[in-house]
Amino acid sequence: MSNFLIPNYAKHRIHDLFSPQTSAETKANAARWYAEMVMDKFLLVPEDSKKKFAKKIKIISESYDNSELVSNLKRIANIGNKGSHHEEGRVLSAEEGHEVVQLAMSLLNFVLVEYFKSNPFRYDSCGGTIFSTLLPSIRVEVLSRLLRHEKLEFYEDYEVFHKYLLACTKDGRPEDAYAMVDSFEESGFVDEFQAEYERRSIEVIDSEHRKQKLMVAKNSHDCRRNFNDVMSQLSARHISDNSKLIEIIEYMLEAVEPSDPSPTQEGGVMYLV
Repeated sequence: MSNFLIPNYAKHRIHDLFSPQTSAETKANAARWYAEMVMDKFLLVPEDSKKKFAKKIKIISESYDNSELVSNLKRIANIGNKGSHHEEGRVLSAEEGHEVVQLAMSLLNFVLVEYFKSNPFRYDSCGGTIFSTLLPSIRVEVLSRLLRHEKLEFYEDYEVFHKYLLACTKDGRPEDAYAMVDSFEESGFVDEFQAEYERRSIEVIDSEHRKQKLMVAKNSHDCRRNFNDVMSQLSARHISDNSKLIEIIEYMLEAVEPSDPSPTQEGGVMYLV
């Protein structure tokens, strides 16, 4: 569960979703319920929340230009229906149970993807700061879906590229970050000077991360600590401008108690990716 933040509203389904003792059918049923929770909360208007699951997917497919999101929802519906309805001789495999849980857990990341499509980082740097309080693994997944693998012609493209590299490094994967820089330089997506700047940035962040001088979130309690700290420093205007993003993260962190900073981190806080 370290790669996901489970909303408090869904805590009672954690056993069904993740326990090795629960069947694939139980996991599929719980994953379908979880997916519907996310859809109703963030991807649909209130009057559509009473519609059938298939109808909800159709509405989302017409509202969002995200084929992967729609495909994942259809797969969740397919496996979830098999787990919820009896058919003699049909038994879901453990692999299907694992797959549907992973797909459901990724949905809040898609909510963040859709948010940043409409609110690029270049429009408000505070959005990037708020986003940086989340687990690096979540940031990597969101940024990888925002990153367009083509020439970085626009400022927001380069911002996403830069943030992806640093989030990847903070996730303990500097070698992957270096490899992407090499690939983008060889393809001409970044020039020699941009590539060298990114390599140096990765080196610095990796060094500070290894020394545990960065307040990089390792669990939901760390995320709450970081989030509370950033929120305490934002102006009323910045809070208003980023209200939707704040709502999403507050939902992910509801009822989570903040952790305490370690002695090596005090005075050395760095959030921005």
